[in-house]
Amino acid sequence: MSEFNQKPFLISGKASTYVGETGYSVYLDINNKSRLEGFYFECPKEDELFNLFEELATSLERAPLSKITSLVDSWKERHEDFFSKKIINIPEYLFELALSDYEGRNHNYESLSSKLSGKLICRCFGVSELQISDIVKANPKADLLYVADQLKASIGCGSCREDVIEAISKVKNNILIKEDKVLDSKFDKDGNRVRPLGLAPSEFVIKVDDLKRKWMKEQELDKYTIVILSVSGHTVVFKILPNENSRYILDTFHEYAESKLGITLRFDLFI
Repeated sequence: MSEFNQKPFLISGKASTYVGETGYSVYLDINNKSRLEGFYFECPKEDELFNLFEELATSLERAPLSKITSLVDSWKERHEDFFSKKIINIPEYLFELALSDYEGRNHNYESLSSKLSGKLICRCFGVSELQISDIVKANPKADLLYVADQLKASIGCGSCREDVIEAISKVKNNILIKEDKVLDSKFDKDGNRVRPLGLAPSEFVIKVDDLKRKWMKEQELDKYTIVILSVSGHTVVFKILPNENSRYILDTFHEYAESKLGITLRFDLFI
């Protein structure tokens, strides 16, 4: 058996799917330096995709997250003829879903302005968007399975599944944006200036910048320039050049910085 064809002990992101009766799963092990320690998968050894999963796993082992796009693209090019005859590239599809799971992309800022309504989401059981909102507010960790268990939404004909997922995401996004508003406050409720780690803003900028230089060296991001433009409370605004993958780069550095500093931060990207 391949060393990658297994479910690892440490899982940072995961995704699964079925094609007919055959199940496929991908598991990512990502360390706190934003490096992919391992790409693991579950796929029948006799399946035509097994060797493709294996090759992708080998290509991505210990790769910095900043380089995985080019590595996956190279792998796809080598097997262009094979996948051109398929409806979907399952290894790539599951890898992207697992990476989304790791990054928490359901809580992105693209739909933060979405408004909840009382529209009917699940016609089979008469479940509205507001009912889903109430469930998620009461339990912010609620997912599709939890909502289905509580309200039966999506377990009838199943056609509303994506709408239920979207409604859950809207509520979680609204919760996140309310939390984020506190992070850019320059003064606390008593009128005192917010000092992250007890540091003045200029001192805090120097500390974050030193951390940034160390992280960029570890990630081998020589072609990028990352500049701190401003700081307000626990919010830091960055500019990244070139713009390619800038949001992704900032998100991975954000996770690294929070793990090293032990505080909650908000990193904004100036475009």
